[in-house]
Amino acid sequence: MEPLLSAIVGDLVSRALSMVTQRYLQSKGAEEEKLQRLRAVLLRIDATVEEAEGRHITNQAMLQQLQMLRRGMYRGYYTLDTFRYRAHRDEAYGEASTRRSLALSRFSPSSSRRTFFSVCDAPSRDLVLDAGSCSNLDKMLSSLERMIGDMQEFVMFLASYPRISRQPYSAYLFHDQVMFGRQMEKETILSFLLCREAARNGSLGVLPIIGPARVGKSTLVEHVCHDERVRRRFSLIVFFSGNDLNGGNLATLKGSGVIKHQNLASSPRGDSLAVIELAGDMDEETWRGLYTSAANHLTPGSKIILTSRSEKIASLGTAQSLVLKFLSQEAYWYFFKTAAFGSTDPEC
Repeated sequence: MEPLLSAIVGDLVSRALSMVTQRYLQSKGAEEEKLQRLRAVLLRIDATVEEAEGRHITNQAMLQQLQMLRRGMYRGYYTLDTFRYRAHRDEAYGEASTRRSLALSRFSPSSSRRTFFSVCDAPSRDLVLDAGSCSNLDKMLSSLERMIGDMQEFVMFLASYPRISRQPYSAYLFHDQVMFGRQMEKETILSFLLCREAARNGSLGVLPIIGPARVGKSTLVEHVCHDERVRRRFSLIVFFSGNDLNGGNLATLKGSGVIKHQNLASSPRGDSLAVIELAGDMDEETWRGLYTSAANHLTPGSKIILTSRSEKIASLGTAQSLVLKFLSQEAYWYFFKTAAFGSTDPEC
């Protein structure tokens, strides 16, 4: 009776292993085909984004489309690398399973039956996880293919914008020439600074920039202030901190600010840019005194940028406030690969 029972169990085990292996190979084949399609669509998006970042785009709608493309590219590469990591993990797990299966032959049939179900429990869980992962892969692939299909007009309009001098990510990320992931925000600030709107009763343009601590508000503004167009536009660029504003009088603050740029010959009108960095709010009385003082001492073409963590300063601006948020995990992963390997694909 024991030999017959052992033969039946052995046959069932063999069939179960064959079924699990067949399902696994089929899913892997379909998954690999989808990953190849994902690589192809990411190459198209990457080429479009790189071409767009090499152009001086001023249209806000096109900048928003570029931002959508960039975010989709970050998510796509993150998904692709996730599957690559899992493939390496599965390969390592397969080697360990092979060594374990060889060791099983030393045990009795009853011991083998117990061990079989405990060993096959992990692949069963992986198959469940694979089903969810494949669903996410399908959604990602469909979303990116639809996105790149809708960008024909975007690619056509790119040719109408002038090229700007730049180098690949692998070179310029290390030279403070580009702030990663903030092109749209940078162009918004540049548009505000370079626009010469007609002066009305001595009013000055004010742009509030809002965001949490360490999101990069001051870094972004300082980066924009290094732009040659901004330095030609303003003869004086001064940064003030919240601690400098107790008096609320710009005339008494000139000595306390940090001058980032000064060239009296660069602009015949002598326009100035004042950047005020706040940690929190500013009461209305202090702001009115500071704004009135600035309007009396600065030329009508001068500008003010306010940075703060508080959303309340949005009411102090003459332009729509710019809100900065932290970049996504996928964007940070893309940045890390680019900085570490000089390419979005370390295997290339």
